[in-house]
Amino acid sequence: MTNRENIRLCGGTFFTLLLEDRKPRAGVREHYAGEKDGLSEPEVLIGLSKVLVPDFREPLESMMTTIKGNTSEYKSCKNKGGTYFPFSNRVALTEFDKCVKENYQVALNRMIEFCDEFLHVKDSTKKDERLVKALIDTIDKDDSIESNQIFYALQDGTGMSKADIVKSQSFCFQTFLLGILHFCVMRTDPATIGKETFDFWCPPRNRAPRTYEGTMGEDWKKDVKLTYAEEIGAELKDSEIVEIVEPDQEQTYEEQQSDVERQSTKEAPQMNFTFNVTGNNNSFYNHVDTVNNYYGGKKDGK
Repeated sequence: MTNRENIRLCGGTFFTLLLEDRKPRAGVREHYAGEKDGLSEPEVLIGLSKVLVPDFREPLESMMTTIKGNTSEYKSCKNKGGTYFPFSNRVALTEFDKCVKENYQVALNRMIEFCDEFLHVKDSTKKDERLVKALIDTIDKDDSIESNQIFYALQDGTGMSKADIVKSQSFCFQTFLLGILHFCVMRTDPATIGKETFDFWCPPRNRAPRTYEGTMGEDWKKDVKLTYAEEIGAELKDSEIVEIVEPDQEQTYEEQQSDVERQSTKEAPQMNFTFNVTGNNNSFYNHVDTVNNYYGGKKDGK
């Protein structure tokens, strides 16, 4: 593969580069002791899925073999993550696209949480800078991306073109990743568009796990200066949650109504007061029982 030939930025190649900025894994001793570090490739991809769908369902332990296979196929650009991950779910993608374009801070909050949990951010390794350079280099070398292609990578939610990205030196780390993720998942090309890139970066090693051997960004001609976004307006996130479920997991109408009734019939909180009254010309109360005052003057919500 030549310097530019068939380098493609897509979901799988983005995920491959992202893993190079992953926090340190637990050692062999910890793994033998049964300790989990929460940084396996499936767990990172589940975390990335939650940037799209914040209430994305955690898999059951019995599903993990399938999830590992889906993760491997997504990373190697064989497909878009199978039926479990949301990267080919039309409803999930539509809502994510709408959130990025109309309520950017909500989507950014999710990306900030993902970065804090899984990636090196603002530390001495400067792996975050290396990741940004690798992504810029990939965008530059992907000749299937037009120079005027917009990435929603600025902190105010506005876009910057491929040409702007290649020329720039200053980036906000989390907004840049959000813009790249949005481009990758909204790209309509088949997942296999990145397979040749993945094979070049991560060559087969018989049956051993394939590791990244690429050099993207290492010779990038410009220094990169990063700033970092802070999570704000966290209370907005819950109002934006849209649950995406497969057809066989949808609630029946009766189950939905039952959920609504349970929420609407929660018992109002009870307030307890104890009074001791004394004074001239007043009756004396050695003891007054607890007075129960229910909101709205109603008892037991009736």
